[in-house]
Amino acid sequence: MTEVDRRSALGLALAAAPALIPTTPMAATAYGPNAGEEVAPGVREVFLYKREVTLAAYKWVWMTDLVFQPGSSTPLDVVPNDAICVMLEGLVRVRLGEQEFNAARGNCDLWASPKGVLERRSNTGADVAIVRVIDLLPR
Repeated sequence: MTEVDRRSALGLALAAAPALIPTTPMAATAYGPNAGEEVAPGVREVFLYKREVTLAAYKWVWMTDLVFQPGSSTPLDVVPNDAICVMLEGLVRVRLGEQEFNAARGNCDLWASPKGVLERRSNTGADVAIVRVIDLLPR
């Protein structure tokens, strides 16, 4: 079996990401107001899937959806582990380290959140926003 290093694992996750982006528009109403667990005011985390993997640097992948009500945001905090994020619905302003950018559903936006970087996500749109997060959990 071939060893997969951290960089190859991230490349693999990025290559697989198009399969995680729905080809048809996803309705924000797919989640009720009490779905998942509240992680910040107006932000709920809905657990989707967890799987053990055989990557050199990672033991588990964990997939969740973050559902943002208009005007809500996560606190500026340190990213606890490497993650891949995909914009599914709405508009979110992302602060990732020194960078800031807008992620929007129509752009099929995708970004990587490296462990140890400060990050904040804020719904700057008028509608509910959904960000799919694939956490890469270390061995």
